[in-house]
Amino acid sequence: MDDLNDSSKPFRQGDSLWVHDLPENLDDIAHVKSLILHHADRIKELPKDIGNLTKLTKLSMCASRLTNLENIGDLTSLTYLDLYDNRSLLSLPESIGNLINLTYLCPRQGKLTTLPESIGKLINLTHLTPKSNKITTLPESIGNLVNLTHLDLSCNQLGDLPKSIENIPNLINLNLSKNQLSTIPKVISRLVGLTHLYLCANELTNLTEKISSLTNLTYLNLGWNQLIVIPEFVSDFKKLDCLILRDNQISILPNSMVNLSNLTYLDLQNNKLSSLPESICNFPKLGQICLRENQLTSLPVSLGNLNNLTALDLDRNNLISLPESIGDLSNLSKLNLRHNSLTELPKSIGNLNNLTELHLENNQIETLPESIIDLTNLIELNLDNNPLTDLSILQRAPGLNKVKFLGVNLSRRYWTKISDWEPKWLLDEDNAEIRRVLVTQIGYERICDELNAIVLDVWREYTLVKIDGIEKIYNRGSVIVNTEPMVLLKMTCPSTSHIHILRVPPEMASAEKAITWINHGIHPNSFDIET
Repeated sequence: MDDLNDSSKPFRQGDSLWVHDLPENLDDIAHVKSLILHHADRIKELPKDIGNLTKLTKLSMCASRLTNLENIGDLTSLTYLDLYDNRSLLSLPESIGNLINLTYLCPRQGKLTTLPESIGKLINLTHLTPKSNKITTLPESIGNLVNLTHLDLSCNQLGDLPKSIENIPNLINLNLSKNQLSTIPKVISRLVGLTHLYLCANELTNLTEKISSLTNLTYLNLGWNQLIVIPEFVSDFKKLDCLILRDNQISILPNSMVNLSNLTYLDLQNNKLSSLPESICNFPKLGQICLRENQLTSLPVSLGNLNNLTALDLDRNNLISLPESIGDLSNLSKLNLRHNSLTELPKSIGNLNNLTELHLENNQIETLPESIIDLTNLIELNLDNNPLTDLSILQRAPGLNKVKFLGVNLSRRYWTKISDWEPKWLLDEDNAEIRRVLVTQIGYERICDELNAIVLDVWREYTLVKIDGIEKIYNRGSVIVNTEPMVLLKMTCPSTSHIHILRVPPEMASAEKAITWINHGIHPNSFDIET
């Protein structure tokens, strides 16, 4: 067997063959049933005798440079044809209609502008994936694909669909994402067997009531459009499990949405919601809801009714408080409250026994509630950009192992009052980012006083000092092999007498050179007014 790890060599396994080029004599591979020709840069077209491969049922020619597929119709035993990423391929030949045994066809990521009329002869086709092309129209014959179950037309330039699509009775998955639809094609209303419908990233401004007939839908993606309202008929989709409405212009949610009793995932990110109806709290199976990037200032009092909720994302809203009922979300494991205006957390937050992640960064929280220690399963807590001065209560949180504050992940030693942080911790702290935070919070002046800084040089109002053993040097095995000092320049402002201390390179020995380095190479004498 050829070396599988060498991608330049052929690889055979039973009736399958992986190669980068075809042999001159195709009879040498006449036994092959599966032929993988990925990155076959030398093949621009199929040889005339390709039909000699009478046993071939699977052909994959991905990331190649095909320009002509005229002889493809001679491979009449094919059931699987993958043409992914052939960017020089401008069209499929009419001869493709000869492949009547084909069940899977993927001409994805090319430059097709349409499909051949003969596509309708592929009556055994179940999966058709011409996504990421430049298709503007489809042939009426596509309606002859009576066994088609999955049709992916995403990332094309379609403005409508042919009426004949209504004749595809078994279609369950239709993807029309990233096209140029300004309205939902009327013919979709006839595809009553659909379970998955993707219409995201089009130009939709409203939904036609005719799609209310799609009562078998379990997945509906309408994100990245220009929808302003959600029509009442959406409540007819009673089997809906996942509803994505993100990145629209929706400002109000209809009360009728409560009828979506099977909904488990709801995405309303980046809309214009300023409030939520109480009815949103009555989804019995809702497990995840994303409300980030809206304009919410408060949450429904009955929020706690969502007792199956496991993930709640409220990032980037205008919340100033949380309802006490949030503590009733007994199955919640992830809570994201980043970028709001919260000043405190409700006492009931401690009732979230299954919470593992809590994100509170970029709020105005000054103190943490005593009940936070009751979050026995909490593993990760992010407190960045809050005016907290005391983290002591976290010492009593048993499972907590990751606390982010001041831009770094702080180990348990730092879960104290910030004012109790000690300069000597710099001497055994291996993390450079934490050392930076220590220096910033404690202040260079206190560090110099308590760590016995040595004066190296004085020039005018500048004093250069050194603290030994601060910086650690590691070898490739992460073993400390040496230490180097921290060198600081202490400056006393003549007008205010305020002391400023800045760090300079450890090899610096002259205060005059240090201030020149700080001034990006400009000597203080060059300034008209010295500071």
